[in-house]
Amino acid sequence: MATKSRSSLAPADPNSDDSITLGEYLTSWLELCEGRGLRPASIASYHAMIRITIAPRLGHLQLKDITPNYLNGLYQRLLRDGRKDGRGGLSPRTVRYVHGILRKAFADAVRLGYVEANPCLAADPPSARAAKARQFPTWSPDDLRRFLESVREDQHYAAFYLAVASGMRRGEVLGVRWCDLDLEAQQLSVVQCVIEVAHAVRVGPPKSERSRRMIALDAKTVAVLAEHKRAEEEKRLKRGGRLAPHELVFAHHDGSPDPSSVLLTDIQSARRNCTRPSDPLPRPSPHPCHACSPGARASENR
Repeated sequence: MATKSRSSLAPADPNSDDSITLGEYLTSWLELCEGRGLRPASIASYHAMIRITIAPRLGHLQLKDITPNYLNGLYQRLLRDGRKDGRGGLSPRTVRYVHGILRKAFADAVRLGYVEANPCLAADPPSARAAKARQFPTWSPDDLRRFLESVREDQHYAAFYLAVASGMRRGEVLGVRWCDLDLEAQQLSVVQCVIEVAHAVRVGPPKSERSRRMIALDAKTVAVLAEHKRAEEEKRLKRGGRLAPHELVFAHHDGSPDPSSVLLTDIQSARRNCTRPSDPLPRPSPHPCHACSPGARASENR
């Protein structure tokens, strides 16, 4: 990013000849986003994209001088050779994400009077169709049974089972506390999740308000979670304590939250271990809930 920075954004002074560069503006714009309460993970993602893809190429230009042609040139360069490791271009999906960040930033620049029009509205980023998310193959009922059987002795078995049975995201599973889980009523409340920001593990709110929800649990999932609770209670009693309501159901041995990448690493390892040469288990989505079809989950839960 640019070395010169402004601590906050205020409405532009039309009588001032002090010009602000795109890099300077984006640095202050990120602070504005933080003040709005944007999720830390989103802030970190925006910051990384600006630092790696935007600032080195356009950050030195005056904010008011940015045109749709400048942006189109940026998108073309990123598609051609935008990778940080120098091994080719970024995906259309990533470049469209960069465009989305700039579009939001320039919308605020227009509102605050720094520019008269948003150049992103006339730019040509990769189309939504070109930027469509990668489609991962889903697991069949047999695939799901093979996977769950292979991880039955894994320390994260109950977390894996809850993820594939409920459709929860990895961070949501790891964010469940004992007080969020009602085994007698066979239900679970999603009120927080574990996220990783700049290699730091944090507990925060769900991805969106719609993510706050109550999930009904089938009898088999309840049995798996009940067994997990009994095992955790035994471990705690041996250390002379008891499980506390606000402790995480799935946590590190010291009670701290596990990073969601741990579950993904274990899933990939287990998939390789249970793959047959003649019948390989498809590589799943980064979220276990997307790895199997609803039919596969229903079959396993019967």
